[in-house]
Amino acid sequence: MNWTIKHKMIAIGTVAALSLAAQAGLSWYFGQSIAGKVAEAENAAQQLEYVNDMKAANLEMVLMAMDWIIDKAEGQIQPERVEIIANNARILRETGGVLLSEVGENDKATVQSILEKIDPLAKGIQVDLKALIESNASQEEFSKIDDVIDEFGEGMTDALSAFAATLKERF
Repeated sequence: MNWTIKHKMIAIGTVAALSLAAQAGLSWYFGQSIAGKVAEAENAAQQLEYVNDMKAANLEMVLMAMDWIIDKAEGQIQPERVEIIANNARILRETGGVLLSEVGENDKATVQSILEKIDPLAKGIQVDLKALIESNASQEEFSKIDDVIDEFGEGMTDALSAFAATLKERF
């Protein structure tokens, strides 16, 4: 087959156009893939921020409860300390709810297990510990409530730390 210059130019133009189209298609595909990964990383970073906020609120609650126990001889709790505990319990519930709504299906059970520790911890501090202090309870009763606070407070810290490590590993 004899190719004329015209046919050769058309073939070269067609190959060049197809090459440019393929390159544009690949650029678009990889751009979309990168944009998806960036969105996933931003989501994980936001989730990690929620986890860190929850860890800080949990730590502050537990430390405030320990302060209550140390100052139990006063027989009452200072109102600002009660407010700090209530505020941190609210932060844990609200932030935990947002976190639960934003995680993927694979992480919902993990986050739900963390959220299940909030109410027993808050009740242990806001209701049980407060009642013990106000009634000038025995050291044995304080030891029991201290165990409850340790169980749920440390349990939540451990679970939040493990979940944070999982988020960091992904991205």
